[in-house]
Amino acid sequence: MHDDIGKQDFFRRQRRNLIGVSIITTFYEAAGLEIKNVNLFGNHVEIKNPEIVTTAISIAFLYLLWRYYSACREIEGISRFFMACEMWAVERCQAYATRKHVDPRRDIYQSVDLIQRDPNGLTFRLRSRQKSSPDEQIMIRGWYWFYRSVAFIPVSLQTSNFTEYLLPYLISLIAGLELLGFGVSRHLL
Repeated sequence: MHDDIGKQDFFRRQRRNLIGVSIITTFYEAAGLEIKNVNLFGNHVEIKNPEIVTTAISIAFLYLLWRYYSACREIEGISRFFMACEMWAVERCQAYATRKHVDPRRDIYQSVDLIQRDPNGLTFRLRSRQKSSPDEQIMIRGWYWFYRSVAFIPVSLQTSNFTEYLLPYLISLIAGLELLGFGVSRHLL
């Protein structure tokens, strides 16, 4: 457990560092800044080759991106996001199956239970209300794929999984495109 807390703390620091350097990189590149003088411990230092600042920012950006990537992998961040999407889709399919097959006015089925997941769909057991009647199984395919396709939207809006694990990558993508000279931030504003 202590190791998990340490990994989470390390991850948070790397996320903060990546977001910070990405914002600085984007601002530096989009604003067309050029640093020529630096005040270093009270001494004014003149930078004769301003391109070195871009190189230093690029190296820092790539280094912190790598650190975030490794920290995210250690805690399985992207997997957590996709698992949250999968769970959302399964919950929606179970609610759909319950609405469709469990009717309190009729004494046929009392509940719907997930029994199997596979790439083709979800298999549910319809539990019969009467002991003498056998349980039935249904497979939900189309709705399962629909819910899986749109799950990233509610999971992104309703949980912290998106901002924790994916948003830093998107912010760094914008910074990386700025470094490559695409000027993405001008088109976004």
